[in-house]
Amino acid sequence: MGSDAFAAIDVLGPGASERERLLADTLLGAALERSARANLGAKDSRTGAALSKWERLVNLVPNLKPLQPLRFEGDLDTSEQNEAILMVVAQYVRGLPKNTAGDLVRSDTVSGSVSAVKLIAEEHFHRKVVCATGGLALRRAVQHMAREDGPAGERGYSAPMRRQHLDALAAPGSGFDIRSPGWATDRWSTMQASHQALMRGGEPGTVDGGEFSSAKGITWAHVTWTDPTTGRPAVVTLGNGAVHSVVTLAVVPIKDQTGKAKRFPCPIISKHPAADIAAGRVDLTCPYTAIRRSWDARVDAAPWTELRTRPFFVGPDGVHAVTTEQLRDLAIRPAARCLGLVASQFGGSALRRGGATDLKKELGSAQAKAMITQRGRWADYDIGDIYSRASVEEQAETSAALNWASTFRTMEEANPGWVQPTHWARR
Repeated sequence: MGSDAFAAIDVLGPGASERERLLADTLLGAALERSARANLGAKDSRTGAALSKWERLVNLVPNLKPLQPLRFEGDLDTSEQNEAILMVVAQYVRGLPKNTAGDLVRSDTVSGSVSAVKLIAEEHFHRKVVCATGGLALRRAVQHMAREDGPAGERGYSAPMRRQHLDALAAPGSGFDIRSPGWATDRWSTMQASHQALMRGGEPGTVDGGEFSSAKGITWAHVTWTDPTTGRPAVVTLGNGAVHSVVTLAVVPIKDQTGKAKRFPCPIISKHPAADIAAGRVDLTCPYTAIRRSWDARVDAAPWTELRTRPFFVGPDGVHAVTTEQLRDLAIRPAARCLGLVASQFGGSALRRGGATDLKKELGSAQAKAMITQRGRWADYDIGDIYSRASVEEQAETSAALNWASTFRTMEEANPGWVQPTHWARR
């Protein structure tokens, strides 16, 4: 896509010593490497796929002009040239075979691929390639593809793994090992934590094929057992007066590509009173206990100065961060099979879905959504509705309300000539 002139910039003035130049080159090189690695998780895979499509197109059309950086703000000539090239990319991606049935690649995939190619070029040049006022023809082309696609299809079913499932797995005869040292203990703590903190498959550790990042994943330093004000084991007093032990996980959404999302503290309490925990009571259905067992088993593996930046939730090797694939294929789906369920219906977010569903059932829709949002688990308020599953009992209560609806008059019936507005006035 052109040469990277940015990397050739000299940041030193005339007369710089050899020592200064060595230091400046080292710092600039490290900064450029950091910039190149700025994309994390899902964005990396999208840009990689888009780059492969770009390369296939260039192989077909070797004389296709490369994208060029804008020479100055408002450089419409270069912007329109680049827009035309991106429209060629869009049409090429649209025509790629999606499957043996000959279905078209959907417009949102086309849009994502074009955006990723544009992003790759801009990060390479460190300059924009399309003006802020440009890109209208490209947008119209993608909009037309969207109209051809028609309405999006129904979401595929992905089953939630709920508290009742986790409790059943802890039974001695379930066939699911949660007691042996090593992976059995670690995967159980990961499953319990994922349900409690509403985590996606890649949030305890890392996404498939990705490197663990202490900025995104959960390290030992993000697991807190003590009260910062007293230094003693953390406890919380519930509304019924019972005092329970607490461990807090600091979780950040893996889909935040900007690094702006805060880590949200997610308290996880013991099922039994703190006094029982202190006396040595062990209940393997308790998420606090599950996480504590994993902590105690590995806390002496290295000095704290080293341990604090290592991943806490690990895979079968006990060292590297657990991946989405490992959580799904070596924990969630085997658990489903032990319960006699259809394992293929359970994905990496099954525990997140289960937690959202359990919250909705226990707290009601409004309060559950409010608490999910407060925990920072979903940026969009309606995403909780997508993950949580409506219960048969909830729908039955709705039916009962319709069956025994009482007699009443509507405001429109009581006030002839008045029609309810589409939006209520707000004062």
